[in-house]
Amino acid sequence: MNKDFVVFDFDGTIADTLGISVGIINNYIKWTGLNIKLSNVRNYQAGLRTPNIFIRFIRYPFWMLFHFILGILQKKLHSKVDQVKPFDGLVQIIKDLKKSGVSLGIVTNNIEPTVVDFLKNNKIHDLFDFIYSSKLVFAKSFALKKVMNDYNFSNRQFVYVGDEVRDIIACQDAGVDIISVSWGFDIKEHLQDHNPKFLVDNKDELKDVFKKLKLL
Repeated sequence: MNKDFVVFDFDGTIADTLGISVGIINNYIKWTGLNIKLSNVRNYQAGLRTPNIFIRFIRYPFWMLFHFILGILQKKLHSKVDQVKPFDGLVQIIKDLKKSGVSLGIVTNNIEPTVVDFLKNNKIHDLFDFIYSSKLVFAKSFALKKVMNDYNFSNRQFVYVGDEVRDIIACQDAGVDIISVSWGFDIKEHLQDHNPKFLVDNKDELKDVFKKLKLL
């Protein structure tokens, strides 16, 4: 079946937010003398879960602490959205997909104002049919299923483009084909270990997959 929709992740897929996010975090923790390196974040990302060990050392459940920190980070990132750049070639690919008659959407854990402002800054806001912002960081499959229900299309009608291992897991749970991109939050080796439907390293390979799916 030909796909009718292409649904994108935002952070690490369309928008290069990782470097700015790490900078924000480092600014908050500089009093500790620690400094987080970008390469370490990418290598660690695939192993990020909600381990019980965190609950042993803090009085609050890990997910509560995580979402509190994430909320602060997202608000600060929104104030710096003008500094966020799209990954090479993504804006043009989005324009080409729309020109081909493909419906486009975004499913993200980032807040909608940041996504909207970024799209407006890059003059592609009017190309997307929907933006769905979910607070369920560790349950993205629920967000995908909700979007399918809200917009009345099946899991076989769209392909998801994402950059993280959790995107692969969510798509496998929802029965959705995924194109994993290796330029985002997770490194290629971690993505490969989870067997995405497609795995691409650059914009040309992404375009080739879209052509294979008859979307371009």
